[in-house]
Amino acid sequence: MASAVPLAMMWEEVTCAICLDPMVEPVSIECGHSFCQECISEVGKDGGSVCPVCRHHFLLRNLRPNRQVANMVENLRKISQDAKEGTQGELCVVHREKLHLFCKKDGKALCWVCSQSQKHRDHPMVPIEEAAQEYQEKLQVALQKLRNKQELAEKLEVDVAMKKAAWKARVMS
Repeated sequence: MASAVPLAMMWEEVTCAICLDPMVEPVSIECGHSFCQECISEVGKDGGSVCPVCRHHFLLRNLRPNRQVANMVENLRKISQDAKEGTQGELCVVHREKLHLFCKKDGKALCWVCSQSQKHRDHPMVPIEEAAQEYQEKLQVALQKLRNKQELAEKLEVDVAMKKAAWKARVMS
């Protein structure tokens, strides 16, 4: 399931700056900003042909349909619908039962029926919430390691830039 924060950020990207709703029949104007066709046409009709975001002038005849934004809106609607359905609990595709357990050996979420099957019976299992917490902690550790490496790389980059400047100064003098 998609995280709520990035999903909200994606919705912001496809929100019309005029009506503040997801864009309907999105079009782009010369400056590159996109709006609902109806909204920007209304702005242009009043003789205000100025982008509401950056204040650049535009011509109504130059409106270009923005299929990428339209596709994003459509996909976000599907993802949001899937996320709403997913909050009620994921179901096993085989037995249509709620997934309660996590098989550590196979790395799969299982329903009670699957956990008792021949395939998983002798495998180590934990409640799915416990597995989620464990993986969250592992991700946090990995993320911290990456941040530390990035910090070190940035320090090295500054060090190299300083040495480069020093050598350049020596060569020039």
